[in-house]
Amino acid sequence: MTPSFVASILAFIAAGLAYILPAERVVLELVRVRENALPLRLDTALRGIVSSWPEQVILELHPDFGLRVSDTEGGSWLLRQGRVVAGSPSRAPLWIPDIEILALRTEEGLRAWLRRARVDLSRNELARCGESDCFILGGTRSPGQVWLDKDRFEVVRVVLPEGRQLVFEGYQDWSGVRFPRDIKVLDAHGLLATLSVQRLGAAPDLGADDFSPQNMGQSPPGNRSTQLP
Repeated sequence: MTPSFVASILAFIAAGLAYILPAERVVLELVRVRENALPLRLDTALRGIVSSWPEQVILELHPDFGLRVSDTEGGSWLLRQGRVVAGSPSRAPLWIPDIEILALRTEEGLRAWLRRARVDLSRNELARCGESDCFILGGTRSPGQVWLDKDRFEVVRVVLPEGRQLVFEGYQDWSGVRFPRDIKVLDAHGLLATLSVQRLGAAPDLGADDFSPQNMGQSPPGNRSTQLP
């Protein structure tokens, strides 16, 4: 094998590695792979920096209508596009994870969420994330970033402009649904909370009425949506 042949092979490999899908194409691929996504109901165990936080949390995630969160102490909140649109008490606790990005299945919904999170769709980068390669929508210098496994298009990390981060670890099969085992919520100071999935299943019974602010009890003051802390 001549040096020139080896050089040609290395150049070919480098060219392949250098190709990165445009961010717009990644969004369309997410729409494709999630076309048949179903609503999900998750039973999770919560561990966090505050000992009085509830130990059990239910997350109900709908690909069209948002995220409903309930704890064992009577708290319930409704999130849409990263904002609390209804809840009791009205101020959302620090441990609530904005995981809508894991389920949104329409191009319009994805673009709206990414725009709110200030993810620059003119940029996409490639980087290592654990043992895999990840696309970084927005790029590493963007105030908002979404890291996705480049082969499975699974979200593994989200960086939000207000300083919060979400890390999704241990993707596995839950009766035919790929979903992370652990959801970690961080801020600029470090880990705030971990929600570990104990049980997950499709919830086709969940519909628009279940995600209506009018059915969620107390709304935020002035009937205005509020951002997560």
